[in-house]
Amino acid sequence: MGSVVIAVSNHKGGVGKTTTVLNLGAAFVEKGYRVCVIDADPQAHATLGLGLKPESSAGTLCDVMVEKVESLRSIVVRTRVPNLLLAPSHRGLVACETVLSGLPHRHQILDEAIAQAGLDVDFYLIDCPPNLGIMNMNALYAAPHYIMPIEAKLYGFHGTASFGEFVQLVRKTHRNPQCLGVLITMFDKRTNLHALYRDNIHTKFAGLTFKTAIPDNVAVSEAEPRGIPVVLYEPHSAAAMAYREVGEEILERLAPEVGPPQHEPPNLDHLESGAIRKAQEAVRREAECCSQAGDSASTTPAQEAGEATRQPAEARDE
Repeated sequence: MGSVVIAVSNHKGGVGKTTTVLNLGAAFVEKGYRVCVIDADPQAHATLGLGLKPESSAGTLCDVMVEKVESLRSIVVRTRVPNLLLAPSHRGLVACETVLSGLPHRHQILDEAIAQAGLDVDFYLIDCPPNLGIMNMNALYAAPHYIMPIEAKLYGFHGTASFGEFVQLVRKTHRNPQCLGVLITMFDKRTNLHALYRDNIHTKFAGLTFKTAIPDNVAVSEAEPRGIPVVLYEPHSAAAMAYREVGEEILERLAPEVGPPQHEPPNLDHLESGAIRKAQEAVRREAECCSQAGDSASTTPAQEAGEATRQPAEARDE
């Protein structure tokens, strides 16, 4: 079986596109799949979200799409998450709209780059920019499947019409991207208004809306500056468990296009969540020591563990 390409797209910003890409990628990796995230947004949030600095990358998607001096394979880098690769982005990608606007086949560049990359991955997940420009058209042309994240709010609900029109425009290029699912994000089940719009979304997109909604969860915000998806940073959080459930729904919808994973799930104990658990355990041990006999050591176990979790991202990459 070949790689499955999925674009995560919605022209409205702030609906959780990047968070969805990173955490679905992490959820697939946990199961034993290999994933390549393509950061197609000039804001480079997916790049930052995996602990990399866009300005320090040797090559970015800008070099593939705009400069055309690199292949997709040559810019792909490993991340701290085993089996999760990244094609990083850079703010220079914003020039794509201007540079490519006059080219007759401008919407096919990313599709050709993926086809020529020859990476041994099961999934390509494309993080799309919050607009209806050339990069989004490239992503939807390259991806047979797309996921549309949407907030359970008025503006999110009404913004779906123009995105649907954009998908129809892409289909005029002789590609037929299909909606793999509509994903409700940042959902607060305590709010009646959220529940109302959730029901409206399920009605409007009957059969497409994922059964699982991603809850509004502080763990997501805590994970972002760490450069680790919340699925791995706080694996038992509500958001992490919800993304795993959505991942299972995706695999069900893609069957038999996607078979069982062909690799053993990697060891992920070295990631941030493991360091946090060690720090918490060190705090507990320190409290016990202090209550029993007092602790006169100049450096406590908790302080030592805390220093480990505060190391810069570069020091934890390996």
